[in-house]
Amino acid sequence: MNPYSADSVLPHYLQSMHWANKDNFLLSVDIYSNWILFAVEEGSFEFEIGEEKGTGRAGDLVLSPPYIPFRRKIVHNLTFFSINFQWKSMAEQKTVTDPRLLSHIPIGKISLQNNERLSSNYDYLRKLQNKHDATSIHRKNHLLNDIWLLYCLEANILKQPKWSPDPLMSIAMRLINENCFEYSFSMKNLSDDLGLTPVQFTRKFKTAWGMTPSEFAMELKMDRAKRLLAESTLSLQKIAYLCGFENGNYLSRIFSKKLNIQTTDYRRLHHR
Repeated sequence: MNPYSADSVLPHYLQSMHWANKDNFLLSVDIYSNWILFAVEEGSFEFEIGEEKGTGRAGDLVLSPPYIPFRRKIVHNLTFFSINFQWKSMAEQKTVTDPRLLSHIPIGKISLQNNERLSSNYDYLRKLQNKHDATSIHRKNHLLNDIWLLYCLEANILKQPKWSPDPLMSIAMRLINENCFEYSFSMKNLSDDLGLTPVQFTRKFKTAWGMTPSEFAMELKMDRAKRLLAESTLSLQKIAYLCGFENGNYLSRIFSKKLNIQTTDYRRLHHR
């Protein structure tokens, strides 16, 4: 039997915990008997799952399969959901545990672009966190499914846009989406990895997507900055770090230039 594609299975909710402003993990490494999802709302942590390494930040999802050591270390105080789940096939509606059949499921960090939809799901999950009746569990499962389907939708759009751009530029867009919030991220390094000069990369990307790679990365960063200003009490310095900027002053200047509003005014108008 062939492995299931990511969009042919759904996560089946088992249990979850919500942690607020956590400064360290009780265990630096853990092994779970089911799949687990760390859904980060605020803060950041470093992780290592098999060969996958990275940093999970606000808006990121980190998936770990069962029976594989999940190493992790908090970098900045972490607010997140840990959700235990199993996979179910959409067609047969049966639980899938064979890792060979789940080899197309991503392990490690994935990032979503629709932060408003993700934030809305988190809001509802928080409200349901301490409710364990059958109806509440069904609703939690629905919210988890929505998060996964949103990922599948965005991944499919990136892989198969209607105008069929250069496949290399689809890879480039995905890599920017996943990594642009890292302060060490460099367009020059990305163009080198893709086997292109910076000029070739910029030209090909703009032909495929109608904007330069730097413009695309900046849109993602501004979207994350707006969400964190509106939905958190983090300092501007911390928000700058989570968005891949050098410091709060630089973020403030860029934010004002791009959106024609000061960060302080935006937070005052939109903070929930």
